[in-house]
Amino acid sequence: MVVDPAGLERAIKQAAARSRPAMIYFTADWCVICRQMDREVFADGQVVAALQNADLIKVDVTDNTPETRQLMETYGVVGPPTLIFLSPASQEPASTRLVGKTTVSKVLASLDSAQAAR
Repeated sequence: MVVDPAGLERAIKQAAARSRPAMIYFTADWCVICRQMDREVFADGQVVAALQNADLIKVDVTDNTPETRQLMETYGVVGPPTLIFLSPASQEPASTRLVGKTTVSKVLASLDSAQAAR
């Protein structure tokens, strides 16, 4: 779980060093939709399998600290849940970002796009 810019930068670099796509998941303990997605989307067998080939980086914005505010501002995140998908080269492919409640099929499509992007 990442809570500051340095931690997120490290996690992104680690994914890139392994030539793996990454899914950055901005979440918070108080986010009701995040808990629902944890149960319904991220527990789905297809998503679990797809994430075996990607790095899942959870960014915890539960506490409103200067570090979490900086992370959200840097990545253009209004609030959780927000999913940002990065290619193995750490680039965000167009039209892959998911904001708010989402579905298994949308997560899988964004992961596929991130994996295919170079």
